[in-house]
Amino acid sequence: MIKIFSTDMDGTLLDNNSQLPPNIEKLISKINDQNKIFIAASGRTLSNLEFKFKDVDAEITFISDNGAILKHKGEIVYINRMDKKDVLDTIEMLKAADDSTTVVITPETAYIENDNKAHHEHLKEYYTHLTLVDDLRKYTDDVIKVTALSPTKSHENFNQVVKDNLSDRVYAVEAGKVWIDIMNRGVNKAEALQHIMNMYNIDKDEVVSFGDYFNDLEMIKLPKYGFVVANAPAEMKKQAYEVIDSNEELSVVKTIEYFLNKEATLSK
Repeated sequence: MIKIFSTDMDGTLLDNNSQLPPNIEKLISKINDQNKIFIAASGRTLSNLEFKFKDVDAEITFISDNGAILKHKGEIVYINRMDKKDVLDTIEMLKAADDSTTVVITPETAYIENDNKAHHEHLKEYYTHLTLVDDLRKYTDDVIKVTALSPTKSHENFNQVVKDNLSDRVYAVEAGKVWIDIMNRGVNKAEALQHIMNMYNIDKDEVVSFGDYFNDLEMIKLPKYGFVVANAPAEMKKQAYEVIDSNEELSVVKTIEYFLNKEATLSK
């Protein structure tokens, strides 16, 4: 029996306009009614995820910031903070990135120091609480993630600036076509998912996960049923239990409904 459904947001559950599927509240309520857990697992901040679901009256567990925070039943039950020196070193390193805005993220807010108007649309969508400051180096307390937004040079920045210039305590992942996320080593969506599995003694074959990009990789590989959407990179598809339709075709909703209906039929 499936007990957890855990899904990435952008490129997976959300459509290409960053909209939730219609009737998502009804689906999550159905999951809740069967004493199962619905998890929204994203590189987005916790406040942004909660804002995204603000009109959904159902119980949602949040894995935010690629696994740095786990919020379940209204309480933060897991959080992983970065060392101040690692934050400072990362800020300095990202000054060499091309066409890039550095975002320093805490559980409550996110900070930027350059107001690049070409990046506004991305920042507005992904950061509900964003503060413009004069010097990011003054904001190193309680940091859980540092992100680089680059609409045109993200992959080049990852390979040429970031990948080989990190301390052993942190790592970087391409979290989408325009995002590079830097967190403590060991922080990922699967670690947060495993935390809640341990809380309820849930096994890997009782979990279904969905994703599309490299920051979803561990979460896809952890359970037996790790699905990747058709719009994902080829490297991700190779890791999937099965490749489903694209995010534009409500594939996550359809797959969850399949499992729910299958179990309902078997229980008759």
